[in-house]
Amino acid sequence: MINTADDIGAPGPDFESGFGNLNLKNAVFLWLDKRFTTETVSEGQTISVPIMVPENIRKIKTTLVWNDPPAALLASKALLHDLDLTLLDPTGNEYSPWVLNSFPLLDSLRQPAHRGRDTLNNVEQITIDFPASGLWEIRVAAPPELSGSQDFALAWNWDTMQHFAWTYPSLNDPVPANREVILRWENNFSDSFARLEWRPLLSPNWRLITDSVQLQRGWQRWIIPDTFTEAQVRMMVGAKEFRSDIFLISKELRMKIGLNCPDSVLLFWNAAHSNAQYQVYGLGAIRMEPILTVSDTFVVLQKSAFPQDRFAVAPFTPEFNAYGPRSPAPDISNQGVACYFRGLLANLNADFNVDLNLSVGTNYGLSKIYFEKLTNGSFTVLNEQNVQQLEYSFLDETLQKGINTYRARILLDNGATLLSDTAKVYYGGENKWWVFPNPIPSTGVLNVVAVTDEPAVFTLFDILGNLVLEKTAEELLLEIPLNSLPKGVYFYKINDGTLLVGGGKLVVE
Repeated sequence: MINTADDIGAPGPDFESGFGNLNLKNAVFLWLDKRFTTETVSEGQTISVPIMVPENIRKIKTTLVWNDPPAALLASKALLHDLDLTLLDPTGNEYSPWVLNSFPLLDSLRQPAHRGRDTLNNVEQITIDFPASGLWEIRVAAPPELSGSQDFALAWNWDTMQHFAWTYPSLNDPVPANREVILRWENNFSDSFARLEWRPLLSPNWRLITDSVQLQRGWQRWIIPDTFTEAQVRMMVGAKEFRSDIFLISKELRMKIGLNCPDSVLLFWNAAHSNAQYQVYGLGAIRMEPILTVSDTFVVLQKSAFPQDRFAVAPFTPEFNAYGPRSPAPDISNQGVACYFRGLLANLNADFNVDLNLSVGTNYGLSKIYFEKLTNGSFTVLNEQNVQQLEYSFLDETLQKGINTYRARILLDNGATLLSDTAKVYYGGENKWWVFPNPIPSTGVLNVVAVTDEPAVFTLFDILGNLVLEKTAEELLLEIPLNSLPKGVYFYKINDGTLLVGGGKLVVE
């Protein structure tokens, strides 16, 4: 990691930025190229590692690291095993590592690194600009007073001259349309400015992004056009051209759940383009995995074949196998979608009518929508509607005193029907309170509806005036189990705080 870090600020290490910014990509390439070794050195021993440096190299870098044993408490020097790193060029010239002035004054700490013997740290680094090609030698030496042996790790790498590489976008990186992105690259050109362009892949004409890119900065903001196309960007450094990988510009997709039935789930999303294909993904054991490709903007999956809980989708073009941004992957069980129904609401309005509103997840496979009301123990149809959208409404002007119970019924294309949960509206007529049923069985549940400013308080007395029970309503409907209350005649009152708003006689059978 240290050897492949990008040096920033003053050349070499410094007390502000250390060895530079982490560059994970270069670290991976160093590991793949096996430009590292681990060795063990004993007292007075020198380990040599030969490396063949090719031509046209901009910079060579090597780093030595070891785990130093702990020093004694309050020791004057923390470093015990003071290994030394040197680098020899093909003609025998020797180079020492970078060292810093550690004197505790600000002007000393700000001095640039210089070459010398490092006696304080267990990390040493050497860099050489424009090294000669040929056989170089890295040496690691242990002092004669070393106690026992010391394991160490050594890494080296180099940059070619006039190197340029795109880091974003690369193949299949998400490039969302109509959004600002940051293009990124790495290079070691000495030029200060360059020209940045883009083009749709099938167009011969390049389009200007900016003609004054600060090349050494390594990034440039770009507002992506609102389009759907395979594309490339290129950097023109003088007469040299550097093209990016092919990428797909596409609007971002949003995965939605249309229905979540016991045996199937319907997924749908916004269209990227009329010519787009779509890759659907399902959550596997550790990652999102491709499960099928479709050309439409919805798919019905049988849960026996696709038991995953999360799905995502990305647009792609099969001609160049370029993929656009992948959508989020919502948990299908947490989207408020059942088997077609999202919800049925019944609300009493100011005109003492009931507004019924039904929301469904999808129109797929639907034939008819019915609003129904419980009347005399059975549901009857209030309204029938053709399937046209995802939201349906109806106004019930036949409100009855008491509990008004509603439901929705869906007729599917295959003749099957689905029923929603019921929704209830409580209506007390002209009074702001209502107690029912009356008479009531001794084992029944007494319902109290009261529209009050403060929580309503219901109090029940026997015929002698003794208090039988008292309950406070936290919601509009207060349900009171009578728990085998003795049969007889009782009296009740309803209070809004300290204000009496109603009362009456209750018969328990």
